[in-house]
Amino acid sequence: MSRSLAVKAGPQQYIHESGVLQYLPHLLREGNLKRLFIIHGEKSLQASNVYFPPLDDCTLRYVKYNGECTLGEIERLASLAEEFDADALIAIGGGKVIDLTKAAGIKLYCS
Repeated sequence: MSRSLAVKAGPQQYIHESGVLQYLPHLLREGNLKRLFIIHGEKSLQASNVYFPPLDDCTLRYVKYNGECTLGEIERLASLAEEFDADALIAIGGGKVIDLTKAAGIKLYCS
C-alpha cells in the first residue's frame, strides 16, 4: 500500500479555544481525510461524545486501546488501521492514548 507522509517539526496548525472541535469537519475536508481510525479509552470516548460534531462524510472505526502504550499495542493498532485503510488516526484521551496513536501512526506511515 502506498502512503504519503508529511513530516513537520511541530504542529502546522494549533487552535486553542472553547468549541475547537467545530473546526474538525472543515479540516478533514480540507485534507481529503475520509477514513478515520479513532483510538480511545472507554471513559474518554463517553466524555467526548457531546463535543464531537457530525462527521457524516467520513467512515469511522472506533478502537479501544488496552490501557498501556506498549510495543505490542502499537503493532496491534497500526495493523488494524492498515487493514481499515485509514486516512488519519485520531486519539481521544490523555497522554497514553495520544502517545500510542502517534507511535501507531509512525509505524503505519513510516515502515
